Amino acid sequence: MANAERPSRSLFLPDFCSARAVAEILVIAELVAMVLTMAGGLSVNADVLRDFLANSLFMLWLALTATAALCLVSRRLGHLDARQSYLVCYLLLLLATLAVSVASVIVDEVLQLGLIGAEQGLAFTGRNLCISAIVSAVVLRYFHVQYQWRHQVQRETNLRIEALQARIRPHFLFNSLNTIAALIEAAPESAEQAVEDLADLFRASLGDANTLVSLDEEIALARLYQRLEEKRLGNRLRVDWHISAADGQQLPRLTLQPLLENAIHHGIEKLAEGGTVTVTGERIDDAYRLVIRNPLAAGAGESRGFRIALDNTRQRLALTLGHRATLATRRSAGYFEAEIRLPPSET
Repeated sequence: MANAERPSRSLFLPDFCSARAVAEILVIAELVAMVLTMAGGLSVNADVLRDFLANSLFMLWLALTATAALCLVSRRLGHLDARQSYLVCYLLLLLATLAVSVASVIVDEVLQLGLIGAEQGLAFTGRNLCISAIVSAVVLRYFHVQYQWRHQVQRETNLRIEALQARIRPHFLFNSLNTIAALIEAAPESAEQAVEDLADLFRASLGDANTLVSLDEEIALARLYQRLEEKRLGNRLRVDWHISAADGQQLPRLTLQPLLENAIHHGIEKLAEGGTVTVTGERIDDAYRLVIRNPLAAGAGESRGFRIALDNTRQRLALTLGHRATLATRRSAGYFEAEIRLPPSET
């Protein structure tokens, strides 16, 4: 675990071949061009627009050259540790600055632009190298800090998801064991089937907490739990499934099961005559909508366990799929509904 949490490879470096990294570097280049223009003086006689355009053109040229060089070598830095990768990139940025500065002096002299001047070429190149040494160190440090922040956020998110999933496991395990114990003497074959179903459920609960599964897989797990509860409640429990085509829709593992458990234990079980849980799934615009609806006994309240399951599911949805995934609940006319809205899955 300690080795896994301490990145030893050049993971902090962004993909310099990606459009996002190029855009970030170009923005930094323009900011440096603005600073250089202001540092050169904003006096009345100064041609600020010309100076800014010249600095901007030079910085963009330098940024694109440096990014291209980093793009070419970044894929070959995988065998180096972070410090060595940092040093290689730093030297590349200095070499790119030197090359672009010398090229700028030559172009200025050949085209007789008068922006640098032959006698100022050495000073121009030296100044650029000094500025590049500072800016390159700051930019690489920025990428490193950004990576560490993303790594820490992802690690904390994973731990929260695992903790939330761990709180779900004991609920159905405890209830299912009670069901199996009641069936052992009365219906040993049903008890054996219940043990197999419980094993499948528990195996799923021990999987990676960050894993997204298809809606079909999640429904299959929920049906296993339904079968366990039907053995306990008999004809008092009925579950109607109305699921339309999901088109590859994904969601966190064990999302439906806690909600089905809530519907059964806080709805059906409280009714002497039992009742029907209705599970509906349909595509609405760009979201997939799941609704779990169950009847309520008169005066039924919300226990602590009831709220825990809902809160845990709501948080797991937000952590794994983002805030576009929501869980809403409502009561109306003796019924309780839990509605999940899932964003379209990325392909």
